[in-house]
Amino acid sequence: MKNVIFTIGHSNKTSKEIIEKLKEQNITDLIDVRSVPFSKWTPQFNQPLFGPEVRSNGINYNWRGKNLGGFGGNVDYELTLDTLVYGTERKRIICLMCSEANPLDCHRHQLLEPELVKRGVEVEHIFLDERGKEKWNK
Repeated sequence: MKNVIFTIGHSNKTSKEIIEKLKEQNITDLIDVRSVPFSKWTPQFNQPLFGPEVRSNGINYNWRGKNLGGFGGNVDYELTLDTLVYGTERKRIICLMCSEANPLDCHRHQLLEPELVKRGVEVEHIFLDERGKEKWNK
């Protein structure tokens, strides 16, 4: 069985829509990789609200923006990536979340995916709608 890590970008969707997408993939652990887990445009994803909502739906939530964020200056970067890989080996179904819907516009694809692939992990992106998937496949 392959080690897989999923990614998702919340965009301007509702928290319920994101949680449903996570449930569709049987995600056990959501890793929030936003450097700053707050937004004035999408406050439903502010960490103090979203983290407990995710947990109340049976999914573990962890913020790792200081380790895997897109703004650089990450601490324990390599160790945190290795921990994700170890989680997949322990049968955890992990999803990395940032704000950009299109992975091409996000560090999930640009920075994290190549590092995970080097470690033998397949990365699959969860799209919020068919239009997003079409953009990715062009």
